Amino acid sequence: MKNIILAIILTASTAAFSQNTHTVIKQCLDSIVTSYSKAFFSYDNKGNNILTILHGHDTVKDVFIYDDNNNLITNISHNWNTVTNVWTEMSKSEFTYNSNNDILTEYIEPLFEYDLFEYDLYELQPYKKENTYDNNGNRTLEIENNYGELVKHEYTYDDNGNQTTKIDYKWNWNKAVNDWKQYYRTEYTYGENKKITMMMSYSWDNATNDWIGREKYEFTYDNNGNKITETCHIWTENDCIGDYRREFAYENDNQTMEIFSLWDNAANDFIKKSKTEYIFDLSYFRTDLIFPIAIHYVGTKINYVGTNMLTKSILYKWSGTDYKQENITNYHWSAKEIIVNSE
Repeated sequence: MKNIILAIILTASTAAFSQNTHTVIKQCLDSIVTSYSKAFFSYDNKGNNILTILHGHDTVKDVFIYDDNNNLITNISHNWNTVTNVWTEMSKSEFTYNSNNDILTEYIEPLFEYDLFEYDLYELQPYKKENTYDNNGNRTLEIENNYGELVKHEYTYDDNGNQTTKIDYKWNWNKAVNDWKQYYRTEYTYGENKKITMMMSYSWDNATNDWIGREKYEFTYDNNGNKITETCHIWTENDCIGDYRREFAYENDNQTMEIFSLWDNAANDFIKKSKTEYIFDLSYFRTDLIFPIAIHYVGTKINYVGTNMLTKSILYKWSGTDYKQENITNYHWSAKEIIVNSE
């Protein structure tokens, strides 16, 4: 009788599973390899990135834990100790969410003793961030205890849900006022299809009691909505001068090239410095792919612009007369069976 009951329970569980979920084959990004670094990624059966290891100047590891909604709730960062040959836990990050799966709080706790001759005392303190949202799910307020320094960010939006301003404050920044003091402001302008066409940043000047211009970013797009230029200018006391320019080219809605230029005062123009070419496998589309979670280590965060599978990027530096190859980055993928919810 017990075996019969167990069989009924197992059959019912299997039936419920098959009704609510099914498996699909996805292409998971397993590694990113350059001439100076290697990053490796592992995933669970839901496609969540659960482990990242980076070999570069240092060897570091991130372990990720998720809730039932696939929200990241814990991230433990490690460094490889070359003396003891063991992983050392460096910090633990914890996240909480609201019913819309928006991040409510982020808490980062150091897990080791800093060498006080190399690190400031404030780095021994934890970091905490709290977010507030409006009824449309837009984040309106962000308060950070930035390792002992209190910082606040306020956000406003237009009727279309586009972010229009961000104002940054520091607590007691002005020692004469025991209150929040604004110190930085960013304004956003939009064109067609909710695309940002201009971003202006300002810093607060106590002497004039007013905002002083700092940077101006301008963006242009092609007919498909792809960004084709990003230009930054810097405000000086008397003028607004160039800083950098990025130009983009596309094929099949994949970003195939980026040219980076810096402003040259002598030439009074932007002078190209580097070019990056991107190569894609057109047999796989964005919906076929699974990426690692964006993390803070340089070289592993993916700014992915494309509808197909990125397999290689090639960086060239401008020599003054032509481009010389500097580095090749290879992206390696493998097929994995992933559990997804049935519609």
